[in-house]
Amino acid sequence: FSLGDCRRPLLESAILVEDIVHTQLINMLQQAAEVSQLRGSRVISAEDILFLMRKDKKKLRRLLKYMVFRDYKSKVVKSIDEEDLL
Repeated sequence: FSLGDCRRPLLESAILVEDIVHTQLINMLQQAAEVSQLRGSRVISAEDILFLMRKDKKKLRRLLKYMVFRDYKSKVVKSIDEEDLL
């Protein structure tokens, strides 16, 4: 709880943050859809999101770090599941 968050946030604060995140996510997905259409695709890819974030190096770095961690976690879980089968 070092970044200003708390165990039990005010309901109003939680609703406000959720609304802001929801709005930003919708805007980003709309922009990503436009980018994907410009490159001739009918689906949004990770590259479209990365393209949108290319000018904000800090956010881009954070997203790439998350994606690497997600892939690593997936591999670890898969290897654990395979070991359980043996």
